[in-house]
Amino acid sequence: MLGALLAGPAPAANAAVTLTKVGNFGSNPGALNMYVYKPASVLQLVPGR
Repeated sequence: MLGALLAGPAPAANAAVTLTKVGNFGSNPGALNMYVYKPASVLQLVPGR
């Protein structure tokens, strides 16, 4: 049960996740890959509201 609390809720089975590979992010001696997640919609926070 503690593992479930630490992991958080499971993502929806039908949720589409789009990752974009970053081609050049600096020195990469380990030949690692880097991906960026950009959600379809983002809540815009407006100062003063």
